[in-house]
Amino acid sequence: MSAPTATEAAGDPGVAPAAAAETPPSTPAPDATDERDVLVAEIEATREHLAATVDELVAKADVTAQASRALHSAQDRVTTSVTERAGAATTQAQAAVARVQERAPGTPRQQWILSGVVAVLAVVTWRVTKRRRSRS
Repeated sequence: MSAPTATEAAGDPGVAPAAAAETPPSTPAPDATDERDVLVAEIEATREHLAATVDELVAKADVTAQASRALHSAQDRVTTSVTERAGAATTQAQAAVARVQERAPGTPRQQWILSGVVAVLAVVTWRVTKRRRSRS
């Protein structure tokens, strides 16, 4: 009689299939080694993902660290805002000084004399007004 085929061996429990007879049980099949490597890589990737997830959860649960980060962020925003506004105010002040210097006639000495004359006129006007009110 001839050797049973794979389909005949599958029907007869006493006869091993042809594929199982060809591969000895002590050495793993080449496909099994590849599958094992794939599974090990998947397990490592899952471990790394879980570690990252745990780190994220720990960071969310750490209220003190969150408050500290929020405080530093607010300090940075305030510092930036104050610096920008101080720079803008300085620029505006310099522009105002330049406009006054352009409009004011004469030398600085003449400007002081003119300021003095205006101050004297203001005092005289005030005294004259005060006398008129006291007479009435």
